[in-house]
Amino acid sequence: MVLPEDKARELRGPPAIDGIGPTGGMDEYWRRADENRRRQAKWWTQEAERAA
Repeated sequence: MVLPEDKARELRGPPAIDGIGPTGGMDEYWRRADENRRRQAKWWTQEAERAA
């Protein structure tokens, strides 16, 4: 989902992660999907640069 910045600021709460995944290991699938989503976020890169 790609939103204009002003609309993205209106979002509240955790994101919904919907998709088709494996029938086994759903918890691990969800964790990987969330981690990949976070690593693509601008704030993730900024935090990593500050920590270095």
